[in-house]
Amino acid sequence: LLTEGGVARLVKRLDGEQVLADAPLAWELGQAYHLRLIVAGNRIEAWVDGDLLLAGNDTETPLTNGGIALVCEAGRVGCDAVTVE
Repeated sequence: LLTEGGVARLVKRLDGEQVLADAPLAWELGQAYHLRLIVAGNRIEAWVDGDLLLAGNDTETPLTNGGIALVCEAGRVGCDAVTVE
């Protein structure tokens, strides 16, 4: 998530919300960003514009399979492509 106050946050939502990691990120509304997640086992890395920004371990009931979604709670989302490999 890119949140108000210039914070990027890696969040797991399953029976509630768990913040796995967060870091400052001076982002601007309307600016395009390349977001990338790498998941291996219970380790999750979040990359922004080619730079590793967040890393965390999902130690409580890690998700071993499932799907993806683009979510917008407030503001806007625009994307050119979503790729899952």
